[in-house]
Amino acid sequence: MTLLIDVEIERLKSVDRIVTISTQPMIRSMAESLRRGISSIQPIMVGEVGGEYYILDGYARVQACRLADVKSIKAYVVQLASREDAQRWHIRLNIRSTLNILKLYEAIRNDIHGSGEVEVCSRYGMDVTMVRLLKRLERIKGRAYAKICTYMSSITTRFNRVPPIPYYIIVLISELEDEELQEKAVDFAFINVDDREDVFSFQDYDRMLAFIKMLKSSHRRAEAVKGYAHADGVMGKRRVRDKGRDKSREGNLLHLRCSCGASYVIDAMMHSISKIEERDDLIILKDIESRRLHVVPDEVIQALELDENDVRWYVTDRSGVNSLIESLNPTRIALLAVVC
Repeated sequence: MTLLIDVEIERLKSVDRIVTISTQPMIRSMAESLRRGISSIQPIMVGEVGGEYYILDGYARVQACRLADVKSIKAYVVQLASREDAQRWHIRLNIRSTLNILKLYEAIRNDIHGSGEVEVCSRYGMDVTMVRLLKRLERIKGRAYAKICTYMSSITTRFNRVPPIPYYIIVLISELEDEELQEKAVDFAFINVDDREDVFSFQDYDRMLAFIKMLKSSHRRAEAVKGYAHADGVMGKRRVRDKGRDKSREGNLLHLRCSCGASYVIDAMMHSISKIEERDDLIILKDIESRRLHVVPDEVIQALELDENDVRWYVTDRSGVNSLIESLNPTRIALLAVVC
Protein backbone atom coordinates (compact mmCIF):
# COMPACT_ATOMS: atom_id res chain seq x y z
CA MET A 1 0.00 0.00 0.00
CA THR A 2 1.29 3.47 -0.91
CA LEU A 3 0.57 6.71 0.94
CA LEU A 4 0.74 10.25 -0.41
CA ILE A 5 2.39 12.53 2.14
CA ASP A 6 4.49 15.70 2.36
CA VAL A 7 8.17 14.91 2.89
CA GLU A 8 10.80 17.46 3.86
CA ILE A 9 13.44 17.79 1.15
CA GLU A 10 16.29 17.55 3.63
CA ARG A 11 15.08 14.11 4.76
CA LEU A 12 15.36 12.59 1.28
CA LYS A 13 18.30 10.28 0.59
CA SER A 14 19.71 8.79 -2.62
CA VAL A 15 20.05 5.12 -3.45
CA ASP A 16 23.59 3.84 -3.96
CA ARG A 17 23.44 4.02 -7.77
CA ILE A 18 21.23 6.54 -9.57
CA VAL A 19 20.67 5.02 -13.02
CA THR A 20 18.66 7.83 -14.63
CA ILE A 21 20.10 10.74 -16.64
CA SER A 22 19.28 14.28 -15.50
CA THR A 23 21.14 17.23 -16.97
CA GLN A 24 22.12 20.24 -14.90
CA PRO A 25 20.74 22.80 -17.41
CA MET A 26 17.38 21.01 -17.32
CA ILE A 27 17.35 20.99 -13.51
CA ARG A 28 18.28 24.68 -13.36
CA SER A 29 15.42 25.45 -15.74
CA MET A 30 12.97 23.52 -13.54
CA ALA A 31 14.24 25.35 -10.46
CA GLU A 32 13.78 28.75 -12.13
CA SER A 33 10.19 27.86 -13.03
CA LEU A 34 9.56 26.91 -9.40
CA ARG A 35 11.01 30.21 -8.15
CA ARG A 36 8.73 32.15 -10.47
CA GLY A 37 5.73 30.08 -9.48
CA ILE A 38 4.92 29.18 -13.07
CA SER A 39 5.07 25.41 -12.58
CA SER A 40 4.36 22.79 -9.96
CA ILE A 41 6.14 19.57 -9.05
CA GLN A 42 4.48 16.20 -9.57
CA PRO A 43 4.71 13.79 -6.61
CA ILE A 44 7.81 11.63 -6.44
CA MET A 45 8.12 8.03 -5.24
CA VAL A 46 10.11 7.20 -2.11
CA GLY A 47 10.85 4.06 -0.13
CA GLU A 48 10.84 4.16 3.67
CA VAL A 49 13.56 2.00 5.23
CA GLY A 50 13.79 2.14 9.02
CA GLY A 51 12.38 5.67 9.17
CA GLU A 52 14.62 6.99 6.35
CA TYR A 53 13.26 8.04 2.97
CA TYR A 54 15.09 6.95 -0.20
CA ILE A 55 14.18 8.49 -3.56
CA LEU A 56 12.95 5.79 -5.92
CA ASP A 57 11.75 8.03 -8.74
CA GLY A 58 12.04 11.81 -9.14
CA TYR A 59 15.69 12.76 -8.63
CA ALA A 60 15.57 15.70 -11.05
CA ARG A 61 12.49 17.10 -9.30
CA VAL A 62 14.17 16.85 -5.90
CA GLN A 63 17.33 18.57 -7.17
CA ALA A 64 15.24 21.36 -8.68
CA CYS A 65 13.44 21.82 -5.37
CA ARG A 66 16.76 22.10 -3.54
CA LEU A 67 18.00 24.76 -5.97
CA ALA A 68 14.74 26.69 -5.66
CA ASP A 69 14.83 26.41 -1.85
CA VAL A 70 11.56 24.47 -1.76
CA LYS A 71 11.24 22.89 1.68
CA SER A 72 8.95 19.90 1.02
CA ILE A 73 7.51 17.81 -1.75
CA LYS A 74 4.57 15.42 -2.09
CA ALA A 75 5.64 11.80 -2.31
CA TYR A 76 4.11 8.37 -2.62
CA VAL A 77 5.67 6.20 0.09
CA VAL A 78 6.20 2.42 0.06
CA GLN A 79 7.55 0.44 3.02
CA LEU A 80 10.76 -1.44 2.20
CA ALA A 81 12.97 -3.79 4.18
CA SER A 82 16.44 -2.59 3.08
CA ARG A 83 18.50 -0.16 1.01
CA GLU A 84 19.04 -3.00 -1.46
CA ASP A 85 15.26 -3.15 -1.93
CA ALA A 86 15.26 0.61 -2.53
CA GLN A 87 17.94 0.23 -5.20
CA ARG A 88 15.94 -2.54 -6.87
CA TRP A 89 12.74 -0.45 -6.85
CA HIS A 90 14.60 2.53 -8.29
CA ILE A 91 15.75 0.43 -11.25
CA ARG A 92 12.36 -1.24 -11.80
CA LEU A 93 10.53 2.12 -11.76
CA ASN A 94 12.95 3.68 -14.24
CA ILE A 95 13.86 0.80 -16.55
CA ARG A 96 11.80 2.44 -19.34
CA SER A 97 13.17 5.92 -18.60
CA THR A 98 16.27 7.68 -19.91
CA LEU A 99 19.03 5.53 -18.44
CA ASN A 100 22.77 5.82 -18.04
CA ILE A 101 23.52 2.19 -18.81
CA LEU A 102 26.98 2.50 -17.25
CA LYS A 103 25.38 3.26 -13.90
CA LEU A 104 22.84 0.50 -14.44
CA TYR A 105 25.65 -1.98 -15.12
CA GLU A 106 27.54 -0.90 -11.99
CA ALA A 107 24.36 -1.20 -9.92
CA ILE A 108 23.59 -4.80 -10.90
CA ARG A 109 27.04 -6.11 -11.87
CA ASN A 110 27.08 -8.66 -9.04
CA ASP A 111 23.65 -9.96 -10.04
CA ILE A 112 24.75 -10.34 -13.66
CA HIS A 113 27.74 -12.44 -12.57
CA GLY A 114 25.95 -14.44 -9.90
CA SER A 115 22.51 -15.08 -11.41
CA GLY A 116 21.00 -16.32 -14.64
CA GLU A 117 19.55 -14.01 -17.26
CA VAL A 118 15.95 -14.97 -16.48
CA GLU A 119 16.42 -14.27 -12.76
CA VAL A 120 18.01 -10.88 -13.43
CA CYS A 121 15.20 -9.96 -15.82
CA SER A 122 12.58 -10.89 -13.24
CA ARG A 123 14.33 -9.05 -10.40
CA TYR A 124 14.73 -5.74 -12.23
CA GLY A 125 11.89 -5.79 -14.75
CA MET A 126 14.15 -5.75 -17.82
CA ASP A 127 14.33 -7.92 -20.91
CA VAL A 128 17.07 -10.33 -21.95
CA THR A 129 18.35 -7.91 -24.59
CA MET A 130 19.20 -5.37 -21.88
CA VAL A 131 21.00 -7.97 -19.75
CA ARG A 132 23.11 -9.09 -22.71
CA LEU A 133 23.91 -5.48 -23.55
CA LEU A 134 25.12 -4.90 -20.00
CA LYS A 135 27.35 -7.95 -20.31
CA ARG A 136 28.89 -6.33 -23.39
CA LEU A 137 30.21 -3.55 -21.16
CA GLU A 138 32.57 -6.09 -19.57
CA ARG A 139 34.47 -6.21 -22.88
CA ILE A 140 35.18 -2.46 -22.90
CA LYS A 141 38.59 -2.02 -21.33
CA GLY A 142 39.77 0.32 -18.59
CA ARG A 143 40.76 3.53 -20.39
CA ALA A 144 37.94 3.31 -22.92
CA TYR A 145 35.36 2.67 -20.19
CA ALA A 146 36.74 5.56 -18.14
CA LYS A 147 36.46 7.84 -21.18
CA ILE A 148 32.79 6.97 -21.62
CA CYS A 149 32.18 7.82 -17.96
CA THR A 150 34.01 11.14 -18.33
CA TYR A 151 32.15 12.07 -21.50
CA MET A 152 28.77 11.22 -19.94
CA SER A 153 29.58 13.37 -16.93
CA SER A 154 30.60 16.23 -19.21
CA ILE A 155 27.52 16.23 -21.44
CA THR A 156 25.09 16.03 -18.52
CA THR A 157 26.61 19.23 -17.11
CA ARG A 158 26.46 21.11 -20.43
CA PHE A 159 23.45 20.06 -22.50
CA ASN A 160 19.72 20.55 -21.96
CA ARG A 161 18.91 17.08 -23.20
CA VAL A 162 21.08 13.97 -23.33
CA PRO A 163 19.65 10.79 -24.86
CA PRO A 164 20.66 7.42 -23.43
CA ILE A 165 23.74 5.85 -25.02
CA PRO A 166 22.42 3.96 -28.07
CA TYR A 167 22.80 0.21 -27.73
CA TYR A 168 24.73 -0.05 -31.00
CA ILE A 169 27.43 2.25 -29.61
CA ILE A 170 28.22 -0.24 -26.84
CA VAL A 171 27.94 -3.25 -29.14
CA LEU A 172 30.26 -1.83 -31.81
CA ILE A 173 32.89 -0.57 -29.37
CA SER A 174 32.89 -3.91 -27.54
CA GLU A 175 33.70 -5.72 -30.80
CA LEU A 176 37.13 -4.07 -30.80
CA GLU A 177 39.67 -6.01 -28.76
CA ASP A 178 42.49 -3.45 -28.72
CA GLU A 179 42.14 -0.90 -25.90
CA GLU A 180 43.59 1.95 -27.98
CA LEU A 181 41.11 1.31 -30.78
CA GLN A 182 38.27 1.22 -28.26
CA GLU A 183 39.37 4.66 -27.03
CA LYS A 184 39.31 6.03 -30.58
CA ALA A 185 35.84 4.58 -31.12
CA VAL A 186 34.63 6.22 -27.90
CA ASP A 187 36.05 9.57 -29.07
CA PHE A 188 34.17 9.20 -32.34
CA ALA A 189 30.90 8.27 -30.61
CA PHE A 190 31.13 11.40 -28.44
CA ILE A 191 32.62 13.66 -31.11
CA ASN A 192 29.83 16.24 -30.70
CA VAL A 193 30.72 16.95 -27.08
CA ASP A 194 32.36 20.26 -28.06
CA ASP A 195 29.38 21.52 -30.06
CA ARG A 196 27.56 24.60 -28.83
CA GLU A 197 24.10 23.18 -29.35
CA ASP A 198 21.63 22.73 -26.51
CA VAL A 199 20.90 19.12 -27.40
CA PHE A 200 23.54 16.39 -27.56
CA SER A 201 23.42 13.73 -30.29
CA PHE A 202 25.43 10.56 -30.76
CA GLN A 203 26.83 9.31 -34.05
CA ASP A 204 24.23 7.34 -35.99
CA TYR A 205 24.63 3.63 -36.63
CA ASP A 206 25.89 3.85 -40.24
CA ARG A 207 28.66 6.33 -39.41
CA MET A 208 29.64 4.43 -36.29
CA LEU A 209 29.76 1.12 -38.17
CA ALA A 210 31.87 2.65 -40.97
CA PHE A 211 34.35 4.02 -38.44
CA ILE A 212 34.62 0.70 -36.58
CA LYS A 213 35.31 -1.07 -39.87
CA MET A 214 38.03 1.45 -40.70
CA LEU A 215 39.64 0.96 -37.30
CA LYS A 216 39.64 -2.82 -37.72
CA SER A 217 41.03 -2.61 -41.24
CA SER A 218 43.76 -0.14 -40.26
CA HIS A 219 44.70 -2.25 -37.26
CA ARG A 220 45.02 -5.38 -39.40
CA ARG A 221 47.21 -3.54 -41.91
CA ALA A 222 49.37 -2.10 -39.14
CA GLU A 223 49.82 -5.55 -37.60
CA ALA A 224 50.70 -7.00 -41.00
CA VAL A 225 53.26 -4.26 -41.62
CA LYS A 226 54.72 -4.80 -38.15
CA GLY A 227 55.01 -8.52 -38.74
CA TYR A 228 56.59 -8.01 -42.14
CA ALA A 229 59.14 -5.56 -40.74
CA HIS A 230 60.01 -7.97 -37.94
CA ALA A 231 60.46 -10.92 -40.28
CA ASP A 232 62.36 -8.99 -42.94
CA GLY A 233 64.59 -6.81 -40.76
CA VAL A 234 65.81 -4.75 -43.73
CA MET A 235 65.52 -0.98 -43.23
CA GLY A 236 65.67 -0.20 -46.94
CA LYS A 237 62.58 -2.26 -47.65
CA ARG A 238 60.82 -0.61 -44.70
CA ARG A 239 61.47 2.84 -46.17
CA VAL A 240 60.04 1.76 -49.51
CA ARG A 241 56.99 0.36 -47.82
CA ASP A 242 56.42 3.52 -45.75
CA LYS A 243 56.71 5.66 -48.86
CA GLY A 244 54.05 3.61 -50.59
CA ARG A 245 51.79 3.90 -47.56
CA ASP A 246 52.07 7.71 -47.62
CA LYS A 247 50.90 7.74 -51.22
CA SER A 248 47.89 5.63 -50.36
CA ARG A 249 46.50 7.99 -47.72
CA GLU A 250 44.19 9.61 -50.26
CA GLY A 251 41.91 6.63 -50.00
CA ASN A 252 41.78 6.77 -46.21
CA LEU A 253 40.12 10.16 -45.79
CA LEU A 254 36.42 10.24 -45.09
CA HIS A 255 34.10 13.24 -44.89
CA LEU A 256 31.19 12.91 -42.46
CA ARG A 257 28.36 15.26 -41.64
CA CYS A 258 26.51 14.66 -38.34
CA SER A 259 22.75 15.00 -38.06
CA CYS A 260 23.38 18.11 -35.96
CA GLY A 261 25.02 19.77 -39.00
CA ALA A 262 28.67 19.58 -37.91
CA SER A 263 31.22 18.28 -40.42
CA TYR A 264 34.27 16.12 -39.74
CA VAL A 265 37.13 14.53 -41.66
CA ILE A 266 38.49 11.18 -40.53
CA ASP A 267 41.92 9.88 -41.47
CA ALA A 268 41.64 6.10 -41.17
CA MET A 269 45.37 5.58 -41.54
CA MET A 270 46.37 8.04 -38.81
CA HIS A 271 43.25 7.40 -36.69
CA SER A 272 42.66 11.16 -36.48
CA ILE A 273 39.34 13.02 -36.31
CA SER A 274 39.18 16.72 -37.20
CA LYS A 275 36.25 19.06 -37.17
CA ILE A 276 35.68 21.37 -40.13
CA GLU A 277 35.09 25.00 -39.24
CA GLU A 278 32.57 26.59 -41.55
CA ARG A 279 31.84 30.23 -42.35
CA ASP A 280 29.89 31.77 -45.19
CA ASP A 281 33.05 32.57 -47.13
CA LEU A 282 35.59 29.97 -46.04
CA ILE A 283 36.06 26.44 -44.78
CA ILE A 284 39.13 25.54 -42.74
CA LEU A 285 40.22 21.99 -42.07
CA LYS A 286 42.44 21.74 -38.98
CA ASP A 287 45.13 19.37 -37.81
CA ILE A 288 45.31 16.90 -40.66
CA GLU A 289 49.03 16.11 -40.43
CA SER A 290 51.09 18.31 -42.80
CA ARG A 291 48.45 18.87 -45.45
CA ARG A 292 47.89 22.40 -46.72
CA LEU A 293 44.44 23.83 -47.42
CA HIS A 294 43.26 25.67 -50.52
CA VAL A 295 39.99 27.04 -51.88
CA VAL A 296 38.91 26.67 -55.49
CA PRO A 297 36.24 28.34 -57.67
CA ASP A 298 32.93 27.14 -58.98
CA GLU A 299 34.27 25.74 -62.27
CA VAL A 300 36.80 23.64 -60.35
CA ILE A 301 33.97 22.16 -58.29
CA GLN A 302 32.42 21.00 -61.54
CA ALA A 303 35.73 19.65 -62.80
CA LEU A 304 36.21 17.68 -59.61
CA GLU A 305 32.58 16.47 -59.76
CA LEU A 306 31.80 17.80 -56.31
CA ASP A 307 28.25 18.33 -55.11
CA GLU A 308 27.42 22.01 -55.58
CA ASN A 309 25.00 21.93 -52.64
CA ASP A 310 27.33 20.25 -50.18
CA VAL A 311 30.92 21.47 -49.81
CA ARG A 312 33.32 18.53 -49.88
CA TRP A 313 37.06 17.88 -49.67
CA TYR A 314 39.22 16.67 -52.52
CA VAL A 315 42.76 15.30 -52.42
CA THR A 316 45.30 16.04 -55.15
CA ASP A 317 49.06 16.41 -55.52
CA ARG A 318 51.01 19.67 -55.46
CA SER A 319 51.06 20.13 -59.26
CA GLY A 320 47.32 19.73 -59.38
CA VAL A 321 46.86 22.46 -56.81
CA ASN A 322 49.09 24.87 -58.71
CA SER A 323 47.04 24.49 -61.85
CA LEU A 324 43.76 24.93 -59.99
CA ILE A 325 44.58 28.03 -57.97
CA GLU A 326 45.58 29.98 -61.11
CA SER A 327 41.89 30.52 -61.83
CA LEU A 328 40.87 31.20 -58.22
CA ASN A 329 37.52 32.96 -58.02
CA PRO A 330 35.72 33.16 -54.65
CA THR A 331 32.21 32.86 -56.04
CA ARG A 332 32.03 29.29 -54.83
CA ILE A 333 34.32 27.50 -52.40
CA ALA A 334 35.45 23.91 -52.08
CA LEU A 335 38.22 22.41 -49.99
CA LEU A 336 41.47 20.91 -51.23
CA ALA A 337 43.66 18.80 -48.95
CA VAL A 338 47.13 18.49 -50.38
CA VAL A 339 49.25 15.39 -49.87
CA CYS A 340 52.81 16.65 -49.30
